[in-house]
Amino acid sequence: MNRSPMAMERAEAAGELLRVIEAENEALARSDFGVSSQLAEAKRAAMERLEALIGAMREPGSGGKPMGDASIRKRLDTAIDRNRSLLLQAIDTQQRVIGTIVRALEPDEAGSGYSSPLAVRKTPSVALAVRV
Repeated sequence: MNRSPMAMERAEAAGELLRVIEAENEALARSDFGVSSQLAEAKRAAMERLEALIGAMREPGSGGKPMGDASIRKRLDTAIDRNRSLLLQAIDTQQRVIGTIVRALEPDEAGSGYSSPLAVRKTPSVALAVRV
């Protein structure tokens, strides 16, 4: 089967997006949020490239259904579904971590623990920034 240059370019773009999403999935599965956040720009760029190519290449008479390799579409759908699930888990993990920190900083009614007078230090406040 001879594929047009545009079809090959689209398959290449889909493959690149698949590689980025799979790399992000691996990082998220390891709870390596630093690596997963570093992949955000590459994922955005790969998605934009693929969307532009899909928009430029529609199957005649298909009602706007994009042409392409069904196996790549299936792998991409699977990777995207896993990515969505892992991102939701990462958000949940980050919320639990932040909740734990906030509870540790709340005044302790019994006068013991982190908020006891003995545990209070005269230090400036610190801001916590979390990127997901």
